[in-house]
Amino acid sequence: MCGLFAYINNKNILSEEEINISRKKTKELSHRGPDHYGEWYFKNIFLGIQRLSINDLSENGNQPFFYNDKILVFNGEIYNHIEYKKVLENRGYKFKSNCDTEVFLYFIIEFGLEQLEKLNGMFSFIYYDWLNLHFGNDIFSEKTLFYFKDLDRIIISSELNNIKNFSQKSNDQELIFSYLTFGHLIEDSTFYKNIYKLKPAQILTVDKSLDIKSFKYFDPKKFYLNNKNSLKKKSFSSSVFFSEIENSLNLRFQSDISMGLLYSGGLDSSIVVNRYLESQNKELSIATFTNDKKKFINENAIIKKINDITFVEQDDFQSNNQSILKLFGQPMDSFTSLAIENLCKELSKKKVNCVLSGLGGDELFFGYNKFFDYQKFKFRIKKLLKIGLNNFNLSLILKSNEIYDFITNKDFIDWTNDKFIHNKNYTLIENIFFNDIEYFLPNSRCLTSDVSSMRHSVELRNAFLDIELFKKILSYDLNEISKLGKKKFLLIFIKIK
Repeated sequence: MCGLFAYINNKNILSEEEINISRKKTKELSHRGPDHYGEWYFKNIFLGIQRLSINDLSENGNQPFFYNDKILVFNGEIYNHIEYKKVLENRGYKFKSNCDTEVFLYFIIEFGLEQLEKLNGMFSFIYYDWLNLHFGNDIFSEKTLFYFKDLDRIIISSELNNIKNFSQKSNDQELIFSYLTFGHLIEDSTFYKNIYKLKPAQILTVDKSLDIKSFKYFDPKKFYLNNKNSLKKKSFSSSVFFSEIENSLNLRFQSDISMGLLYSGGLDSSIVVNRYLESQNKELSIATFTNDKKKFINENAIIKKINDITFVEQDDFQSNNQSILKLFGQPMDSFTSLAIENLCKELSKKKVNCVLSGLGGDELFFGYNKFFDYQKFKFRIKKLLKIGLNNFNLSLILKSNEIYDFITNKDFIDWTNDKFIHNKNYTLIENIFFNDIEYFLPNSRCLTSDVSSMRHSVELRNAFLDIELFKKILSYDLNEISKLGKKKFLLIFIKIK
């Protein structure tokens, strides 16, 4: 894991002030990668990186990486990098390291950015090929980038906090709509003018005039829709996902350093810890959040097999809006972020900087009640369209007549309908599923996991956010999968298998 920074202007050269600012901003990301600082600049472009060493701990893994006239800074993990290293070696590439960054560089040179869906991992990157600057992220935005753009320059960073001072706060009406509806923003928006967040699987290309072109190398909706006509003919059983889930877990168990786990006591993290203990001969450190330590131990027999357990209680930290703003640089309705931050803080004290989580189980395997209480969900949507209230935190609304007036206006209702309520190409179940994948997962869950864990130099690996597993799910009728029942029925099978 790393912290990335880039600065490009529309002149032919960077000023000394711009170089110094870029160095300062890169070093401000040292909490994301304390092991090595790296930089490269030429004419009007600066690339900076703070590295956290996970695979190949030697100096050979330090960045930026170069190949002829190509330069790369990379943040993340490519879980199937060993497979593609062999492919690239057969094509004549010579490797100086054992890290996945070098595999990623040679992969995009050989196959192109359009083929990135073949790489199974979480990542963001900034890549200069001497003609254009490219930057992008993975299919779930587990590791993303923020960027500022005006007429004179583009500034890119792993964290919003790092570049927000280049801009001013925005009071755009749609931002308020989004935050009051979801508790977070959606798509590429931030609360700052001219600062944007990458969408999942998005790659932006910047030319010499600072014009930006965008494309997505993987679109789950299109993937599903293109196969939808054949889905009805495809027989379905719960066992079809076993191998993909096993492979997803085993890939994420690979590390050159000791590993930990954020354990909630729920199904997802229980599957992860069970599989780890069965397949690995390495110690696993667990951190868990509870207000009743004795009760938690009694209810979760699996943790009795773990020698190293850290308990964090709510009294150990304060949950308030200022803590959230300090983490994210903008409002975020996420108590979870503070819990993750404190759990990772405790693990980091023990030098455990590679940690597993069960994130993705609820989103990919229908773990939320809304997937099954859809008659109630339909009713709430209809009511929402009439009065504009039901999807909100009512305690907020009651405190302010201004908020009530704001969200009952026609603009809000039209916006909600356009962004969230209905897409005629999909059933209600499908709409709920894809809204989670497009809005909730990248802009709340994944962003929360990344920023909160990396605050303490911890790489958080989300066990179920796997592209091959995701494609497997999308190759079946989501409506049929949902009929298996509540509470992640497919994952229950995995646990008891």
